[in-house]
Amino acid sequence: MRFVRYRTADGLVFWRFLTGNHRIVAISPKGYPDAEETANAIRTVQACSPAAPIDFSSDRGGMWTWSMRVDGKIVATSAHPYGRRREVDSAAARFRLLAPTAVIDEWVGGRGDQRPRRRGESSVMRV
Repeated sequence: MRFVRYRTADGLVFWRFLTGNHRIVAISPKGYPDAEETANAIRTVQACSPAAPIDFSSDRGGMWTWSMRVDGKIVATSAHPYGRRREVDSAAARFRLLAPTAVIDEWVGGRGDQRPRRRGESSVMRV
C-alpha cells in the first residue's frame, strides 16, 4: 500500500492511494500547489482516517461512492464508483485500515507529469 503523488498539466499535485496489487482505491479530492503540501495532506489523512467520518452516496443508476471528512472537509474520495453498497463499504473500510501505515512514495514528478512513475524511471515523458 502506498500513496503516490503526481502533477497535472495545470501544475497542481494530487495523490492516489494504491493497494499492493496496484489498484487505485482512493484519490485526493483536490490538487495542491506542491509536493510537500500534498505530503502534508496525506499525513493528515493517515492520522485521522481511523476515526474520520465516511459518507456514502449513490446516483440514480445505483453506483456507490464514498468520501472521508476531517473537520467537515472532504480529504479523500473513492477512486471509482462501485456497483454494490457492500463493495463500497469494503473499499472504504480497507482504506481506513491501510492508509495510516502506507508509504508515501518518493516524489519523482515533474511539471506536466500526469502519471506516477516508478522509481528509477526517467523523468522524460514518453510519447
